[in-house]
Amino acid sequence: MQRSRTLALCLSWIAKSGAAENGATEHQLMAIYGWESPKQAAIYTRKADRKRLAGDAMHLLIPDQTENESVPRSKVVSKGGAIGGKK
Repeated sequence: MQRSRTLALCLSWIAKSGAAENGATEHQLMAIYGWESPKQAAIYTRKADRKRLAGDAMHLLIPDQTENESVPRSKVVSKGGAIGGKK
C-alpha cells in the first residue's frame, strides 16, 4: 500500500510540475487541482520560473560563445609532454 501511495504522489508531483513548466499560472493550477489558495500552486510556479530563468541565463556564464558554437578539440600531448597535432 505504501509503495502505491508513493508512486501516486510522485506521478501527481510530475504532472503538477509539468503543467507549471508548460506555462500554467497559479490560478490555472488552482482550477485544475481544486486548490482554494494560491500558496500550493506557487510552489510549482516558483520552481518552474527558477528553472526557466536559469536556462535563459546560462549563456551569461560564457558570454562570447553562442548556443550552437562548437568547442575546438584540444591538441594531443605526447608521452614526453610535447604538444603536437598528431594522434
